[in-house]
Formats: sequence, structure tokens, C-alpha cells
Amino acid sequence: MDLIQTMTKDLPWLNVPKNGHDFPSSNRLLFYFWSISCPYCSELTDQLLEETVNLETFHVIAVHVPYTVEEKSLELVKTRVEEKKITIPVVLDQNYEIVQSFGIQGIPAFCLVNQQMKKELLTMGEEGFHKMMKKIKQLK
Repeated sequence: MDLIQTMTKDLPWLNVPKNGHDFPSSNRLLFYFWSISCPYCSELTDQLLEETVNLETFHVIAVHVPYTVEEKSLELVKTRVEEKKITIPVVLDQNYEIVQSFGIQGIPAFCLVNQQMKKELLTMGEEGFHKMMKKIKQLK
């Protein structure tokens, strides 16, 4: 999915997979839009990490959306990622390019895309999280 590489080539990443930004084209991707200062995101991040650990039909990419200038700091986000024990790939959407390309209106948000990077489902909030998990489990 070289669209991801194109979309994120100048953006900082944390927890980059061993194969770099080469995600298997046979799988779907779940983009999780969140911020380190969003209390709702904090709760849903824990649930997301717990729910997705055994699902193999897709990969998760956490897109950090900064609320403030301070949150654009790679070190600050890295510290929070380590504190929360987040092991999935995290890309810092410093200038909101990914947010705009997916049409994200608020966070936390979830966007499931297929191999051609076409949206299959876009949801927000806790209710959206549960709807997304239901959809993903149906795809197994």
C-alpha cells in the first residue's frame, strides 16, 4: 500500500514495523485517530489494543492528531506512547494531512480501508469503536 508511504513520507513515526511502512496488501488497515490529551482517546486506546491483539485480518495504524503546538513534539508523544505501552505503529499527523484526506471531523475516530485504500467504514467515539469492532469481527 504505497499510498501510505506517499501520504506519510515526511511525517514522524513511532513503533515502525520491521518491514517499514510496507503493510501486507492482502489485509485491510484500520486507522485510529487519537490525541495524547484526549481523555476519551485514552480509554478507547486501551480497549483497541485489547480487542485487536488476536485479529489477523487487518493492521492498525494510530494517527496522532495534535490538539496543541506542544503535542507536535515527537518526544512528548513518544513518552506517552511508552507510558501507555502502545506497540502498534503510530504516525504523527503534524499538519493534519491524513485527517483531511480521510475527512475526519473529530477524535477519537476509526477508519477501515481495503487494499485499494477505499473507505469501508468511518466511525467516531465509543459507540463508533464498538460498531467498528463488530464490522471487523464479521470480516474474519
